[in-house]
Amino acid sequence: MNPLSELVLSEGWPRLGIWLAGAIVLALLDCELPAFISLVVAGILTWMYRKPVRSTVHFEPGALTSPCDGRVSRVQTKDSGENIIEIETGCLDASVLCSPFEAEVSEVKVVRGARLRRKSPLWTLLNEHGSVQFQSSEGHAVHVTHKLSRESAPLCVDLVQNRAHVLRGTQYGVMTSGTTHISLPASVRIAVNPGEKVRAVETLLGYLG
Repeated sequence: MNPLSELVLSEGWPRLGIWLAGAIVLALLDCELPAFISLVVAGILTWMYRKPVRSTVHFEPGALTSPCDGRVSRVQTKDSGENIIEIETGCLDASVLCSPFEAEVSEVKVVRGARLRRKSPLWTLLNEHGSVQFQSSEGHAVHVTHKLSRESAPLCVDLVQNRAHVLRGTQYGVMTSGTTHISLPASVRIAVNPGEKVRAVETLLGYLG
């Protein structure tokens, strides 16, 4: 078994392989500077697609953990009672997407699109995004949407079959850079604030019900 497969996510190998192959070819042609640049890019991709080591944390029943790494940019309760949490994932954050609690997947959708800047007025409409709805055994529905930023690689969501049962921490996709929008029912007790750093699987966002 390739030891690098234990360190790098499989979704990163196509891009990483191209840059590594390019570095080798350029080195054989004595193009030292381009070969060095290719190696640097390969190193950056290795970091972006790294497999993060996460400790197993015991949470109380009903706990909701972060589906991604990043920084909380928004926490809001709407007039309807719906709770919103948004998390910004950057290129230096681990790119894995993980189930926030043990649930049944009731909806999966991926829409390919553009890579516009967040400040663009068309960002909401045109940027590539994917959404997953998790349903708890008690009937609580949590809707998670991942929207890519300009610097991101294509979004990968592995949950292609609805009604799949997932455990907390099950990896279901990869997003190298973007915004995660989490829509929560009114009964959720939120445990994070804007500006806080969060880690997939390990950081508690709140409690369902």
